[in-house]
Amino acid sequence: ECYRCGRMIQLDGQHMWRWTGFNAGLDLIISYEHYRITIKRNTPVDHTGILSNHSTRSIAYRVTVASLNDQKQKIYEETSGLKETTLALGQSAELLLLDPVLTVFPLYLSFSFVVNTPVSMDHEPTS
Repeated sequence: ECYRCGRMIQLDGQHMWRWTGFNAGLDLIISYEHYRITIKRNTPVDHTGILSNHSTRSIAYRVTVASLNDQKQKIYEETSGLKETTLALGQSAELLLLDPVLTVFPLYLSFSFVVNTPVSMDHEPTS
C-alpha cells in the first residue's frame, strides 16, 4: 500500500508536520529546515498500543519538490528518485537536500511512501 501526501511551504524556515493516521502503525514526522527534508520515526509513549513495536521498519519513498511562477509553470524541480531507508524507534533520516540557489518559494512537496516490516529471522523455514 502506497501513501501519497502533499504539502506547500510558503516561506523558508523551520517546518514540521505529520499526516495523521499512524500510517502502517508508524508515526512519521516530516521536517523541512535549511533546504533539507528529513523524516523521523516518532515514538510517543501515549500511543504505544496502536503503534508498531518492530525495532526497525523499512520505508521506500520518493520526494518531489517543485516551484511555480506566476503563470503556474514549473521553474524548479528536485526529486529524490525512488529510495529506501530503515528507521529504528526515534531515528531520523535525510530524504532530500535542495539547492539553496535554485529553490524558489512557495515550494510544492509531493511524498510517496511504502512501509515494509522486516522479515524476522527468528524462525527457520520448514521444508
